[in-house]
Amino acid sequence: QFPYAIMPELLNADVKDLKLSFYGYYNSTTTTANYAAKAGGPFGQLHIGVVNSPDDINKTDKFTKVTKVATVRCAQGQTVEQFVVDMSSYTGTGKYIVFYADTAKYNYFGIDNLSITLASAPQRITDFVVASKTQTSATFTWTENGNATKWDVRVFAEEQEDPDAGTPVWSEQVSSKTATATGLNHSTLYYAYVRAVQDNGNGDWSKLSFWSETGEWALPYAENFDTYFATSSYRSLPNYYLLTDVNGASIDAGNVYVYINNLGNEGNYLKMQATNSAQYKVTTFAFPPFVKPVNNLEMSFIARSDAGSTANESAQQTAIDQSHTEIGVLEEDGTFVPIYDIKVTNALEWEEQYMNFQDYAGAGGRIAIRMDYN
Repeated sequence: QFPYAIMPELLNADVKDLKLSFYGYYNSTTTTANYAAKAGGPFGQLHIGVVNSPDDINKTDKFTKVTKVATVRCAQGQTVEQFVVDMSSYTGTGKYIVFYADTAKYNYFGIDNLSITLASAPQRITDFVVASKTQTSATFTWTENGNATKWDVRVFAEEQEDPDAGTPVWSEQVSSKTATATGLNHSTLYYAYVRAVQDNGNGDWSKLSFWSETGEWALPYAENFDTYFATSSYRSLPNYYLLTDVNGASIDAGNVYVYINNLGNEGNYLKMQATNSAQYKVTTFAFPPFVKPVNNLEMSFIARSDAGSTANESAQQTAIDQSHTEIGVLEEDGTFVPIYDIKVTNALEWEEQYMNFQDYAGAGGRIAIRMDYN
């Protein structure tokens, strides 16, 4: 219940001259009332301290011989957070840095990407965020944890193991803690990296990923969902699709997702479901916005119903008849304008669907599918 880890002995530096940076993760979003009161918060904490010898931590003494220097705490559970710890308050002579955690029973506090450097060296950037973005640009801000006055910022179309080796789509060295990347494509996933630059070296890279704002997609448009891959049976959709619940609020892909067919006898497909819960009685999936107006567009796809897949034939047909799935247009204010009902005649059999939108007279640009449990 009180796990710990001791770093190797420091041979060429004093602890007080160091800074530590790392990513922390607490695995639970709930905990007991007793632990919450003891920890001063609900989401786990990690202590950083120093001992003179690894033998100072044992069953008898536990952590009584540890000189605690700092405590960090996750702001929320099951979320990776970045921490920087200044060891300058330590006045002892110990050479062994200790990490030890207070965790509720069966839970843990994990750390990753640990960096221990001299405080005078370039430090890892924290609070690296996208402050604003458009279809073609993104503005970043960050927090400097050392003495740097210059920073390298790079944006890539793919995640980089070594940003120094890759070819960025945008790159710049800046002298203020903000930068704006330009020339981006809309509706695209990007990876951004920043590091401190000093005369005595460069800091470690910090990174984030972001989607540029969604723009109008060119026609013809085709999507068979077969480019998605996951080891589990489903995967969330890219950010340029829009998913909403019964109230029109944006949701994660819990009720609308790409189903990954691992059997290999048919391709992946989009799977929608509405449930009896208050939030998901109505779910909507909207395609990327197309060039307006949409009333000159045609659309075709194949569809099937999973309703009653384990029931008898009569129950299957009843479930199919009761299903209510519509194709329409999602307008800018979130209003769904229905145009067609999707109907299939047999459960678990794919059937061709075709429609046009010539009767639509609105200004919306997103073709959408809505499923209603009612």
